[in-house]
Amino acid sequence: GGSPFAKCDKCEELDELARKHRTNRVQFEAAKWAKDQHIAVVKAERQVYYKNRADAINNKEAYLSLILDGADQSSFGLPHFCNSTKATSGMKIPMKLYGVISHGRGSYAYTVPPNGPTGVNLTVEILHRVFQHVLETEGRLPKTLNLQLDNTTGQNKNNYLMAFLSLLVGWKVFENVHVNFLPVGHTHEDIDQMFSRFALHNRLHNATTSTDLLNNCKNAFYPVPLTGNVGSQANIKDAIDQHPDFTKFKDITEVQAFFISRDAQGLPVCMVKHLMSADTWKTSLRIPTATGHYWFGAALPNPEEFFETIPAVVYPAVQQQKLDEMRKSLQKCADRLSDEAFNLDILHDLLDNCARDKPLAFTWDVEYYIQCSNGVQQSQSDDASGDDEEFDDPAGTKRIGDVKFPTGEFLVVRHQPSADDPHPFWVAQIIATCFEGDKECDIAWYRLNARGNDPYKHAYVEATLPEDRNAVHTDRIAVGTIIKCFENLNRGKLPVDIARSIARVENFRYND
Repeated sequence: GGSPFAKCDKCEELDELARKHRTNRVQFEAAKWAKDQHIAVVKAERQVYYKNRADAINNKEAYLSLILDGADQSSFGLPHFCNSTKATSGMKIPMKLYGVISHGRGSYAYTVPPNGPTGVNLTVEILHRVFQHVLETEGRLPKTLNLQLDNTTGQNKNNYLMAFLSLLVGWKVFENVHVNFLPVGHTHEDIDQMFSRFALHNRLHNATTSTDLLNNCKNAFYPVPLTGNVGSQANIKDAIDQHPDFTKFKDITEVQAFFISRDAQGLPVCMVKHLMSADTWKTSLRIPTATGHYWFGAALPNPEEFFETIPAVVYPAVQQQKLDEMRKSLQKCADRLSDEAFNLDILHDLLDNCARDKPLAFTWDVEYYIQCSNGVQQSQSDDASGDDEEFDDPAGTKRIGDVKFPTGEFLVVRHQPSADDPHPFWVAQIIATCFEGDKECDIAWYRLNARGNDPYKHAYVEATLPEDRNAVHTDRIAVGTIIKCFENLNRGKLPVDIARSIARVENFRYND
């Protein structure tokens, strides 16, 4: 099979021109030169994304960098068997899989049922869930959001998503938001590598329910993704559409970079560029006199009133013919699922939920957005000198104090320092943020891959409990037993600098 990624039209056009003139040296060289110039522009665009990633990794308090995308859905139908037979190769229940990488923080994977809408509301729902997780683990959101998205107009590059982000800026949830899009045909990035790991692991392991599918995702990628099912979405699109002052920004598809901030009056203002790497921001690509006050103008909605008007979202019924075909395929798989009758019931329930239109009410926790709009969070953020000051976040448990070990990062631990300990050190991942002053840290243990016993050269994999191979081995350890903290396992292996550092601590010789 060919690559699932569409080829760039410009690249194909210039390649075809070079092939057409391969006997004409002048025109052939001109086509090759034009292709080189085009690739140079693409590389410059990627460098902007790489800088945004680095900013978030190096300064988490100031930056939140996210890349969000959907996976190739053909790889994640249910039920899936790694050893497929004729009986199990029929029509699958088409689950949708979406992912987010939060650079320097972690990753996320979400399933969407067959009847789940895939428009802008889904993008906003996933973003909100990521924001809530950052709030729960860190107590506040950074001032700058850098968002990297695919060029699909239905989900990402549209007025509704930009209008929602402008509301967050107007309500002071963020000081500014950058939304960037790589050139069409050149959007293959780290998020696609994550999906590739998901698909490869899924091919080698059964997944009879969405829980199995998400567990496969957890076991396929580092840092281990936080997972969930998007069983409901906020109908942000209709709420924005019904606002009397909502106006659309024309020619939005021509823009590759958006910068949303606040003007002197506190209103959201948007600047745009035709390329991420272009030097000059403009209020419009075509209208020199545009003010940049798009979408709501001077009539910024109040968050309490806005969220009260969110209409229900409808998960529409799947065509009866398709449901019948999927049920028939399930029946053929009954023998393979005979030992997992509960899973078969889950799949039938999933199809039953798709048999009729399903209206779902708005259920978000919006307290943080309201507090920001009222200036509560901003004043606390500005007065960060009180290390013991309580921070009133949705979880109600986090402090303003500096984070010592953030959720998702890895630890090297000298957990049992005794003469008969066969392990020079232990490896774990933080599952709950540890703050300054905390004496203990919640972790998930990792074990050395069975294929080797060299702690520096071989990969680590998530440890599971002997009595239940699907249960992650979690624990609580003393902070004083931690030797090193680092961001990720490169394909499960310790970073070279970490390995060298531990070798010095343990008096071992390390050779690259």
